Amino acid sequence: KKRGIAHDETEEVDQAAVKRTQRLALMSEFSGGRGLAPAYIKQVFQKFQEVDADDSGLIDYEEFCQVLEQEDSPMMRRLFQLFDKDDSGEIELKEFIVGLTNYTSAAPEDKLAFAFDMFDDDGSGFLERDELIKILKANPKFADVSEEDLDLRASELLVSVGLQQHQDVSRRDFDVMAKRNP
Repeated sequence: KKRGIAHDETEEVDQAAVKRTQRLALMSEFSGGRGLAPAYIKQVFQKFQEVDADDSGLIDYEEFCQVLEQEDSPMMRRLFQLFDKDDSGEIELKEFIVGLTNYTSAAPEDKLAFAFDMFDDDGSGFLERDELIKILKANPKFADVSEEDLDLRASELLVSVGLQQHQDVSRRDFDVMAKRNP
């Protein structure tokens, strides 16, 4: 039985690697292999806010195409599915924008600063545990991870920088956390 469990875990790892490779290939196809410029992310952010007429922070597929100024196509549908993690038919602004930043040419420090600022909902200069979990969800590495595993990962990250389970994360702690846990 142990052999079957190990095989199942290896198969899950292989499937995750395949999905990661597929996401990278899709983003490369979308960007023409050049990666996304930080200025483009800013334009997408502004366009998202314009298109989101009801200020819900959510857009559907049609609005998604408007934001990216693209026609409906199989690639656009796959790209939408990449960001619609819960299959609700809608994408949340923060998860979408932070997800896009993973494919930019920006320096890692700039990506971190952007993610921190995007998820610091109350502007306190600290991330609460639920905000940290939202950042994890926006990261393509954790796209197919269960809520339970995300919660466990958040706990591991907090402990890695000497914080308690429900202690808020400062910008400095966040930077250290990211360096220790790439």
